[in-house]
Parts: sequence; C-alpha cells; structure tokens
Amino acid sequence: MLCWRRRFHSFTCLAKSIFPLQYRMEKGCERIWVFVVLYHLNLSLYGFNMGTMNGLGMQWVLGRTTLVFTWFLGLPLAYYVSVVRGGGLDALWRWAINTPYFGLNVVLCLSFATANWSEIGEQVRKREGAVLQDSNSDMGGQLLLMDQNYGSTEKSTHHGESL
Repeated sequence: MLCWRRRFHSFTCLAKSIFPLQYRMEKGCERIWVFVVLYHLNLSLYGFNMGTMNGLGMQWVLGRTTLVFTWFLGLPLAYYVSVVRGGGLDALWRWAINTPYFGLNVVLCLSFATANWSEIGEQVRKREGAVLQDSNSDMGGQLLLMDQNYGSTEKSTHHGESL
C-alpha cells in the first residue's frame, strides 16, 4: 500500500511539473464540484415545480417568482460576489448560482402549500368544460365532461370507478 501511495505521489508531482495549469484547473473543479451537483438538484426540482405550476394554471406566480429570484436577486448577487468582492468562480458557484434557485424552489413549494385548492379545481373544471353534478341528482355526484363540439356529456371514470 505504501508503495502505491509513493508511486501515486511521484506521478502527481510529475504531472504538476508538466501540466501546472491542468493541475490547478482540476483543484478548482474539485472545489466547486459539490455546488455544481447542488445546482443540478435545484434545477431538476425547479423543473418539477415549473411543470406543476403550469398544470395548475399558476403561470403568473411562476413567472413573477422566477423573474424576481433569477434577475433581481441572482444577477446582482453574481456580480457582487464574483467581481466586487473578487470571489471569482468559486464564489459564483457557492453563492450566486445556487442561492437564487434554492430560494425559488422554497417559494414555489410554499405557494403550493398555501394555494386555495378548491378555487384551482373549479378553474380547471371550467377550463376543461367539466361540470360537477349535485349528489342529490340522479347522476349521483359524478363528474360530467362536456363535449364542446356537440354538447353531449360523458361520465368520467377512474379505473372503473365513478369520480
């Protein structure tokens, strides 16, 4: 084991002397690797949140939140930490790229938690042309889908059960 460690160390010293810029670049990549992984995690969560917001008809909330966090917070923060404070690429990945997306995901998740789901459901039913029948009617509280071309109705079922 000690023999392999010495060989690796001697190879590393040789590589540093032949390619000094390459070695510094690899060290820089090692420093920011965790933050790049966190960025991709935040970005995938943002994609999930974006699809959910669009599906629920909450595009304006998504648009305003994205504008505020990426342009009004992220861009000035990137300039400040990397140029004004002189942090460079390390500070850019550490603070300016991950922080806005993390905040964006938190706010979007909070908007799901505080949404009025009854109102959203009613808007979706209106948009899709669905009418919820009263449970006292002869349809028994089932969801009817209105055919927009001919005006007929169809019972909506889910796995053989009435909704």
